[in-house]
Amino acid sequence: MAQPWSILGGNVVSAAIGVTCAKCLGEPLMAAALAGTASVAVMFVLRCLHPPGGALALMAVLGGPAIKAAGYGFVLWPVAPASLILLVMGVLFNNLTGRRYPHLTDQAHLDQSLQNDGPCTLAAGRVQE
Repeated sequence: MAQPWSILGGNVVSAAIGVTCAKCLGEPLMAAALAGTASVAVMFVLRCLHPPGGALALMAVLGGPAIKAAGYGFVLWPVAPASLILLVMGVLFNNLTGRRYPHLTDQAHLDQSLQNDGPCTLAAGRVQE
């Protein structure tokens, strides 16, 4: 969930959804509920699920007058650059410590697990190495 697309896409999309909900709905509790739900749903559809993105959607709604005054500018500053900095720091740290980042998925391994064990075993998280 902390892959490049998840970090950038999840944070930016969720912040935009949060700003939209705050602008379109007057009631903060309703806007917060819709922003959190919609951000998770959209991240899921876009395959960029990043749990802190849901928090950004809530922050856009409940963050106070400075964030409300920024409007969609909140997405452009500080969310987008902070997400990019986070990503760059993750790449640098992992390269300096000898770890591979971003992590590449082993699609062939997943496909084989689905054929051998079925989707229920894979969904339960019991994929054998």
